[in-house]
Amino acid sequence: MTDFRPALAALAGVLLLAGCSDNAVRSPDLPPPVLTDIGRVLCEDTTLAAGQMTQCRVLECTYDVITEDGNAVPTPAACPPLTFESSIPTVASVTADGQVTGVGVGTSVITAVADGVRSPGVDVAVDAACIESFAVLPAGVTIIAGTTQEYRANVVFSSGDEQVVTAETTFTVTNPDADPDAVALDGARAVSNPDIGATTSVVISGTYSGPALACDGVSLTNATALTVIPAEILMGGVCIEAVPPADAFGPGAPVCRTDRGACATDPLVFGLADNTTRQLQVRARYNNGLECDGTDLATFSSNPGGIVAIDNNTAIATAVSEGTTTLSATIGSSTGTRGAQVRVDQVLGNNSLAVSARELINNQPFTFGNAQRFACVGANDLVAGLGGDTLRGQLLTYARTRTCGDNERNEDGLCTALVFDGDGNAVVDPDSGEQLRSVEAFNALQLQNDETNPMPAPGETVDSTVWTAQAGFWNGEECEISGSGGSTPNSTALVGDAFIDPRRLQLTSGNLPVDDTALQPNGLVFADGAVRLGFSCVTATITNPLDASNVVTDGMTVLVLPLTNDGLLGASDDADRLCATLLPAFSNPILGALKDTPLDPLGRIQLINTLSAITEIVNPALESLDVLPLDVVLTTLLEGDGTIPGLTDLTQLIVQPLDQGLISPVLEPLVCQVTNGLNLLLGLLSGGSGNQECPSLVP
Repeated sequence: MTDFRPALAALAGVLLLAGCSDNAVRSPDLPPPVLTDIGRVLCEDTTLAAGQMTQCRVLECTYDVITEDGNAVPTPAACPPLTFESSIPTVASVTADGQVTGVGVGTSVITAVADGVRSPGVDVAVDAACIESFAVLPAGVTIIAGTTQEYRANVVFSSGDEQVVTAETTFTVTNPDADPDAVALDGARAVSNPDIGATTSVVISGTYSGPALACDGVSLTNATALTVIPAEILMGGVCIEAVPPADAFGPGAPVCRTDRGACATDPLVFGLADNTTRQLQVRARYNNGLECDGTDLATFSSNPGGIVAIDNNTAIATAVSEGTTTLSATIGSSTGTRGAQVRVDQVLGNNSLAVSARELINNQPFTFGNAQRFACVGANDLVAGLGGDTLRGQLLTYARTRTCGDNERNEDGLCTALVFDGDGNAVVDPDSGEQLRSVEAFNALQLQNDETNPMPAPGETVDSTVWTAQAGFWNGEECEISGSGGSTPNSTALVGDAFIDPRRLQLTSGNLPVDDTALQPNGLVFADGAVRLGFSCVTATITNPLDASNVVTDGMTVLVLPLTNDGLLGASDDADRLCATLLPAFSNPILGALKDTPLDPLGRIQLINTLSAITEIVNPALESLDVLPLDVVLTTLLEGDGTIPGLTDLTQLIVQPLDQGLISPVLEPLVCQVTNGLNLLLGLLSGGSGNQECPSLVP
């Protein structure tokens, strides 16, 4: 490597171009110095490997300096700003300030240019990328006696590329603990002795012998410690898992880790339509607090056979036929089992999930078609007795699914089902001769799978159902933000999204629901505690365990009231009547179909915006009063004051004409009536007034 410091020191003594001798002052009328020569390019290194860099520079340039007698005197001095160039950039690239990087094998000439003058070039030779680091991985592993650990060798080249070179590496084991039989090597696999009686440490070394060369000073030998601990498999400690969703040990990763808990007991689910396969993994739990990858040690079987086939070499399970079976994995004298179910219908349609505020409709489990997607919850329902410090309402919601075959979904992604006549016979399409299928028939089927609060995977805290709540309402397809203008309102309802246990115990603090939604059980909706009126859209989202891209969402609308019926209201039923009044507006499918059409003012959007505008007047009043006139507020919202319409009238103005099939003829009067009622309600609650004359509703 060239040391530029002496040359730079000498340059410091070069005369300034303002004069050339005898300390004479250069006349400003003389021509300026002219660059005539750029000195030789000097580089710190002229031989590089691909990816390596070096710095090039020029120490001195020559100028023609015109003296008083008109002679041009060649004068050495510092160079002006230079631009460096490479003759073959694909071999060696160079930045304008002279930083050279090896790119490909070959030789390139680096030159410097300024003011049309070019320096002599310097050759920079570039060789193939060299190895900058070599490692045996994983490092510092602990395993159980009788298990194995797979190693790999990894190199990083000067070019930045990484490569696994296990096949070109020779592995050896040394036993500092003087137990020559503790660990043996089978290629890159360390095999521990199951009869080890005490913790033993060995050193696993690897030496690379492939064609790539090491960079200067880099060793191609690396070593890591391996610790072997004697232990026994716990009773019931052989766990059969599918990866994903289980966390894989992974190739080259440590085969032992901290025990993650008991084996999963829910059946593994397979789909038959696409001959589904699942990668099995055996998690062996030991009595020393560790769990290890026992997949390669296990022997698999299934009973009865013919439903799921398992390849003992790869641990891949394949669905063969519809039905249920029990999978077994045996390691030595320990055997673990897990149920497996092969189902034909494993696709979620857009109508496969239904959220409902009631678990039973007419004493029957709800369907997608009749799920109750609207309910009220009081901001201060009495849930802890009069001695409680906090009054807060809560509402249990439910989510259930039903799947269908991929070929049973229509072009809109909706599941269909066979249509039957009154005698129970399948209806045949007269044109095609095939059995008739319809979305309506599927929507009427009972939902089979409870997704409200499902069991999470072992060791996990997140389950497969995601619950959310936001200001707005469920329009049949998505949450729609409501409000009469301004910023997006905060949700008045919160929903839990945490697994508690199969009984859905309500997590409480002092017998009261806690504030943190992350600690609430799935599907538990509760008010935020403020005495406010507002709408919230509550949704559940689930993912098909066999297809991560198959995701569906369904939702409902929750109205948070200042309070609902409890000991504070006595015999008042205003809250119940308000909810019953609004229920048809949120369950009528005709209203949902009006979204994004010119008839939107007839639908839920107009109703929601009307009510949201009311809340902007009601809420400040509610929050500012020490004694809340709740009966008066609710009664006024429902019935008006005898001269103006209440919510009962407003809702009927919207719902009844639709039920009667009246749409376009009543559009203008309906919009007028709704707006009129809104203005009068706001006037009553705020002390203002205002009205307009509306056309008759009769066409």
